[in-house]
Amino acid sequence: MEHHGVYSQSEYLVLSLKEDQRQKISKDNNETIFEKKIVVVEVVLVVVVVVVVVVVVVEVVVVVVVVVVEVVVVVVVVVVVVVVVVVVVVVVVVVVVEVVVVVVVVVVVVEVVVVAGAVVVVVVVERKLMEKSGIEKKMDGG
Repeated sequence: MEHHGVYSQSEYLVLSLKEDQRQKISKDNNETIFEKKIVVVEVVLVVVVVVVVVVVVVEVVVVVVVVVVEVVVVVVVVVVVVVVVVVVVVVVVVVVVEVVVVVVVVVVVVEVVVVAGAVVVVVVVERKLMEKSGIEKKMDGG
């Protein structure tokens, strides 16, 4: 039986058992700490997954909002184009009506001028004829 340092064999056995117990407790503590670390990692992973899901949902909502806004913009642009086309058609119709009115006025003015010219010609011709016939009557009478 040998002595380990200053301890007797029985003391050594007791110390050795205590050391075994301490190591077992330390091992249990290490396992508990490891299990706690695993739980922490799992919680962190769950939080990360939740954050990713929230980000994806927010992205989907943003995409839907952008698509709705684009559709509204397209509808507004189509309405504006239709209104512009209607305004252009109305302006063209108004211009055509004005041109027709101007043509009618010109035709009426031309007719008035022609009628006035005809009246003047008739009056002049009638006077000339009257003068001629008056002169002839004077000659016949004289």
